[in-house]
Amino acid sequence: MKKEKIILAVLSLVMIAGSMLSLNMLIEHIQGQEVVERIDAAEAKKGKGSSKDTKKAGITEKPFQVLVSGMDITGSLKQNRPYRNDSNLLLTVNPVDKKILITNLPREIYVKPVDVPEFSEKDAENMKLSGMTEDQIKEAKEARKTGMKTKLCHVSLYGMPSLVKTVEGVLDTKIDYHIQLTMTGFKTLVDAIGGVDVEAVESFETDWGTSYQKGINHVNGKEAVAFVRERHHFNDGALGRGTNNVEMMRAIIHKLCDASLLDMDADGLYQLWKNNVETDMGMGEVLSLLRMQVEDRAEWKITTVIVKGEGSLEKTMEYPGIKLFVLIPDPASVKEAQEKIADVCKVDQ
Repeated sequence: MKKEKIILAVLSLVMIAGSMLSLNMLIEHIQGQEVVERIDAAEAKKGKGSSKDTKKAGITEKPFQVLVSGMDITGSLKQNRPYRNDSNLLLTVNPVDKKILITNLPREIYVKPVDVPEFSEKDAENMKLSGMTEDQIKEAKEARKTGMKTKLCHVSLYGMPSLVKTVEGVLDTKIDYHIQLTMTGFKTLVDAIGGVDVEAVESFETDWGTSYQKGINHVNGKEAVAFVRERHHFNDGALGRGTNNVEMMRAIIHKLCDASLLDMDADGLYQLWKNNVETDMGMGEVLSLLRMQVEDRAEWKITTVIVKGEGSLEKTMEYPGIKLFVLIPDPASVKEAQEKIADVCKVDQ
C-alpha cells in the first residue's frame, strides 16, 4: 500500500466522521512525514493553502463548523442529477478546548430555503424524469417563484450553497465547511474500519429486513445504513432516526479512537475518498488539525443535540399540489441547539 493512499484514507476518515480524536494514529504507523510535507506543498501550489497558511487563518486556534450531509443515492456523487440530503449533522469543533458538538437536523424539518436559483429547463427535465406531470411542473415553478417552504431534505436539490445557507438560517450560526457522503460511501466507511458497536435506545426492525436489540449492536456497513435510515418502526419516527444518526456518529468516532490504522481497509477508504465524498475542506486544513492532535494527544469531549419538531401535513416547494409530512421546528428546541452551539464556540480563557 502506497503511503499516499494511507494518508488519503486516514484523511477521509477524519472528514467523514468529524473526529479529530483518531489523528494521532497516523504518525504511529507511517515512518517519517515526507509524504505529509509533499501533500502540503502540493496544496499550496494549487492555491488551497498549506497547513502553515491555514494555521494563520486560525483553524487550529478557533472553533469551526462542518455540515455533514448523507445523500440519498448509491454509487458516486459524480452522477449528473440532483439528490436529496437525507441526513444532516452539524459538527461544531472547538480545537482550543477540545470539544465537539453533534447537532442533528431531521430531514423533515420545515424550512424556508435560502438562495434558491431560478427555475430552469434542466429542472423541468429532472421533474419529468421523476414522473411529474406538466401541470405539476408548472405548480412547482410557481411555488419556487413565490418562495414556498419545503422539507430540509429537499434543499440540496438547489445546490450545496443553498443547503449551507438554509441551515445557517435555522441555527443562526456560521458554517465553515461542508461534506457530502453517499450511502455507498457510508457503507464502505463502516466496512473498512471493521464495523462499529452502536447503541440502540430501543429494540426495532427496519424496512430492509434487519433488526437491532436495545443496547449495543455490532453492525457492518449494510446494517449501519439500515440503522441510520430507518424511521417507520419508532413511536416517534423522526426523533428515532435522529437519535440513531447521532449514535452512529458517536460509534464511528469511538471506533476510530480504538482502531489500529493497519487493521483498516486503506484501499477501500481511498476509493471512498475518490468517488463518494465531496468537501470544500482543503487538505492543508486537515493536515493542520492532524499536526495539532499529534502534538498534544488531547482527549475530546463530545456532546449532542437533536432539533425537534411537531408533525404536520404541509405543501412544499417541489410538490405544491399535495401535502407532505413535515416537522414544524419547535422554537424551544431550536433555541437549545443555538445555545449549545454558541457555548461550544466560546473559547475558555
